[in-house]
Amino acid sequence: MSAPKKPSKRADVLFYVQHLLGIGHLRRASVLARAMDRAGLRVVFVSGGMPVPGTDVGGCAFVQLTPLRTLDESFSALVDAEGRELDDAGKTARRDLLLGLLEQHEPRVILFEMFPFGRRQMRFELMPLLDAAKASAHPPQVFCSLRDILTTHKKPGKTEWIVSAVERYFDQVLVHGDPSFVTMEQSFPATETFGDKIRYTGYVVETAHLPNSGRTAPRRRGPGVRRRRCRCRAPDRGCDRGSPANLSARCPLAVACRP
Repeated sequence: MSAPKKPSKRADVLFYVQHLLGIGHLRRASVLARAMDRAGLRVVFVSGGMPVPGTDVGGCAFVQLTPLRTLDESFSALVDAEGRELDDAGKTARRDLLLGLLEQHEPRVILFEMFPFGRRQMRFELMPLLDAAKASAHPPQVFCSLRDILTTHKKPGKTEWIVSAVERYFDQVLVHGDPSFVTMEQSFPATETFGDKIRYTGYVVETAHLPNSGRTAPRRRGPGVRRRRCRCRAPDRGCDRGSPANLSARCPLAVACRP
């Protein structure tokens, strides 16, 4: 098979998301992808989890890696759709596809959903991607897309590894929350070591216009789905406070993607 041709223009964002058990991470990422698409950004959306019918990423290019999931909440093993445990050949194939996407699209930004605060199981493919990005002719900025409240890291050395990865590889950590409600430090105290990289974007929400009214209301997506409005707290780099899940010209992603 011949190598894929490079696009005529660089991608603005290479967005990686890996859902393993539920689909909440994919849902939030798809809302962000559609917002970036509406803002005119060229986005390559890479999903590594099981395909979810009805996933809508707007006009973003969608790339499906060989799907992986976990068997239970221990996240101790990665398996494919048939329940076979991921082997070295499978790891190599996924890693090489990601490296190929980096070379093909030369993104201005790589956006990781959760990593390195979560998805450490995927280090076999994400660390080579980060190293390749750092060594590339046009190094992209590297962002993390992160929920507001994190789980406690009890495994010895895990917090230190996360801090080291953020300090070495990441330009910004986009926290989808509101610091007047809860700060990242409350669930991840080590945040103070890289506080200058934190940007609060506000909560991510899907909205739909109500018939015969100028109001908007959350779309009903079933129990447990958060409906939240994007209010960026960075005064000079904020998202559009008037539009749920929309990006303004001051949004950190929009700023980073300017030619």
